Amino acid sequence: MTTSLLLVILASVVVAMTLLAIMLAARTRRSYARLDSEGFQELEIVIKGKYRPDSVVLRRGIPTRLHFIRQEDTPCSERVIFSDFHDESLLPAFQSTSICFIPTRCGEFLFTCAFGMYQGRLVVVEPSRRDLSKMPRAKSQLPLSLS
Repeated sequence: MTTSLLLVILASVVVAMTLLAIMLAARTRRSYARLDSEGFQELEIVIKGKYRPDSVVLRRGIPTRLHFIRQEDTPCSERVIFSDFHDESLLPAFQSTSICFIPTRCGEFLFTCAFGMYQGRLVVVEPSRRDLSKMPRAKSQLPLSLS
C-alpha cells in the first residue's frame, strides 16, 4: 500500500468516528425542567415524529408540569404511557396537554406512545440545595405520584 492510500483510509476512519460521536451525543442530550415562581418544574415536549426532547431531567420531590404539544394526528401519538407508574394520558391532536405529578423516587423511567414507536425517558435526580431554596413553603398535592 502506498502512503497516500493509507492516509485516505485513516482520514475516512477519523471522519466516520467523528460522525458517530456526534450522533451519539445528540441522541443522549437531556433537557432539564426549569423551576417556575409557583414552585413547579416545567418543560414542553413536542410530539412530531418523536418526542422532542426525548430525555427529561426532573428533580425528586418537586411538583412537575410536563406540557405535551402534539403537532400531528398520527394514531400512534394519541396517548402517552408511563408504564412504570401504570398511568397514561390522552393527547388531542394539535393541542397542548399538561400532565402534573410529583416524582417521588430517583431513576430512569420510560414513557412511550400507544404503539411504543415514540420513546422518551424521565431521569429523576436528587434536587440540589439551590433547587430546594427556590421552593415555596406550601406544596399542593397533585394527582399522579411517581412512586
